[in-house]
Amino acid sequence: MAQCAWRGADDMNLTPFVPYPGSELYREMVTDGRIPPMSEEYFVSLLDHSLMNKVKSFNRNFGPGVLLAIRLTFISSFYLVSFMTHPAKALRFVRNLWRRIPETRIERNLIQLSDRLRQALT
Repeated sequence: MAQCAWRGADDMNLTPFVPYPGSELYREMVTDGRIPPMSEEYFVSLLDHSLMNKVKSFNRNFGPGVLLAIRLTFISSFYLVSFMTHPAKALRFVRNLWRRIPETRIERNLIQLSDRLRQALT
């Protein structure tokens, strides 16, 4: 991840593991009651995995809070390395946010977050 930022990648995607229906792990997790059986509900729930405000953890060792912290740490590290090694990217990032013209996933997400906050405050 840091190496990608160092080499100039503009964006990254970090999504949590999701057990595939039909796999041994999926069957085990359904039996344990940690995920719902295969249904429309299960597949709809998969759409939320990329959303930071709807984090779910399928791991027995840590819950959604720890998973969110891990994701935020990796994403922050990626952009920190990217901006430190390519300062023009940091300037472009700020310009894109100011103009509200996203070029990366993080810019789009931050603009959407600011829109939701603005709506909540009005």
